[in-house]
Amino acid sequence: MSAHEANGTRVELEDRANATRERLLATIGALDQKRRGMLDWKWQLGKHALDLATAVSALLIGAGAATAVVAHRYRMRRRRIYDERYHAMVRVWRHPERIAARKSWLGGALRVALVTTAAVATTALGAYQIARARKAAPRLPPGPPSESYVP
Repeated sequence: MSAHEANGTRVELEDRANATRERLLATIGALDQKRRGMLDWKWQLGKHALDLATAVSALLIGAGAATAVVAHRYRMRRRRIYDERYHAMVRVWRHPERIAARKSWLGGALRVALVTTAAVATTALGAYQIARARKAAPRLPPGPPSESYVP
């Protein structure tokens, strides 16, 4: 191998090393930029504003519904107690052998339907949010194959 060939090989290796170094620095810069973006809460808030608004809305609707149910039950308590006592006295008078009140199957069925509807709606909302998050996630190219470790 002559000195000219060795010098050409050396220059070629240096060029390849410089190109590899530039790619590595670009990758490190991109990773640093991603790190800054991940830690920047204002940017994250802007990026995920719709998801946050959906979650807050769902929480507010749930809290509002629970508050409305509790308020309604509180307002109706006196009337319900009076009605229960009245109906109990009527039952005792008409059928003294059947003093205990009977539960309505319709009320139980409605409660089950309401809980099922709420569970389905919550599951559908969660599945939609997960699908949106997966769709928005960047697709990375496959990395080089890894060699398995065999001792």
